[in-house]
Amino acid sequence: MSIAIGSGASSPKYGIPQIAQRIKDELKLSMSISHPSEYFKRWNELVKSALNKCSVEDLLHIVTEVIHNVHPTSLHRSIASIPISNFIDTTFDRSLLKALIDEGKTPILNDWHSQMMGSWRQSNAEQPNIFFMLPPITGQLSLYGIYEPSGLNTQNQIQIENMREMLNEKDLLLVGLPPDEAEFILHLHNLCLSYEKAYACIDDITEARYWAQHGVMIQIENVKKIVERLVPSEGAKYSILDGLIPSRKLVEVTREKQYDAFISYFSGDRPFVLKLAQDLKLRGVHIWRDEREIDVGDSMSEKIENGLTDSYAFIIVLSPEAIVRPWVKEELRAAYAQRLAGNFKILPVLHRECDIPPLLVDYKYADFRDDRRYEEQLGILERAIRNAVRSAREKK
Repeated sequence: MSIAIGSGASSPKYGIPQIAQRIKDELKLSMSISHPSEYFKRWNELVKSALNKCSVEDLLHIVTEVIHNVHPTSLHRSIASIPISNFIDTTFDRSLLKALIDEGKTPILNDWHSQMMGSWRQSNAEQPNIFFMLPPITGQLSLYGIYEPSGLNTQNQIQIENMREMLNEKDLLLVGLPPDEAEFILHLHNLCLSYEKAYACIDDITEARYWAQHGVMIQIENVKKIVERLVPSEGAKYSILDGLIPSRKLVEVTREKQYDAFISYFSGDRPFVLKLAQDLKLRGVHIWRDEREIDVGDSMSEKIENGLTDSYAFIIVLSPEAIVRPWVKEELRAAYAQRLAGNFKILPVLHRECDIPPLLVDYKYADFRDDRRYEEQLGILERAIRNAVRSAREKK
């Protein structure tokens, strides 16, 4: 799960509309605005106009004067206590960052000074990713000043692409983001093909059309109540108690591990594995697969070890070539060691006729050798994965 937080989570005086109005008034700019929300769309135009009348430093001073003493709200603090690892912030005031640090976390910053290549793929809630859509206006001065960078130049789309990677196959909760802020600061139109599901809490039904166009599910409910239901019942992590609360159906909050199952296979069996993984995904099963999780420059052994540790079960796809491949055998040995050490299930999948490895001779397998029985065996495998996940959680 990921959370994108906007200016609506803070006091209105810290948002772009009121900051823009203050700039316009102090510099006596002639820009005509029909509604305060229009400033989200025309922010860069306003900044350009302002810089014709004052220096970058003077403009920064106007903004920093507004937000220099901002403190996180109770909503920011509640969000910071949710044990997830991926956030997006569309504000200048950085209240969420302050709340995460106050919570004892050490966020990985993806801002306009640097992009931490590949770091958004991790799932450590103690070191959460946080993407900023606006440049920092305190400390080291960004080359963008206070322009909104993604809409300033097409070459700045790297930030969008990195967020797309982060959101891939995750749910997204939108907090305090009116449509204009979601469109022109978050650039939701560039992200809507990446996330699995997105949710927004609204109190104005006239906004419904915008959210529907971007595949966002809407709820007429106070966002604070939604966030409070995502905060763990006890401590800093989710426990089995959280799974007993029916109202927590927005996301699967009891997930202590990111994946239901790790899948090991011979590369020549990839077409079958891709179909199997996709069909399990459509049934709501989270699968770790090497080509999706390992990036260029990653340590393969480290990524695989982390993938096994972050999964409840291990699927091994058996074929004549797979059982003799050193890498597949090494993954099986690692999975077997993990099974002996704790709550971890090994689930053999017989794809093509072969000798069963000695470690698996007494294991029941899902038999996919006959295409006519594919759906039947898929259901059996899904049930085995869910039973493994449930068993591991019940023993926590």
